[in-house]
Amino acid sequence: MDYEKANLCLELIKAMLEHNAKINTTIGKTSIGSEQVTAEQVAKDFLHLYKVLPD
Repeated sequence: MDYEKANLCLELIKAMLEHNAKINTTIGKTSIGSEQVTAEQVAKDFLHLYKVLPD
């Protein structure tokens, strides 16, 4: 596993989760906000990013 590529994937996931955690808006009775994320979802996102990022 390429360390730099793996680190970039982790930074992308971290930024995405931080962004999602900051979003919390209520429109009428509809609440738009972050949802809980499981370790399995993070692992799947990591593997997907790792596969699609160029070497």
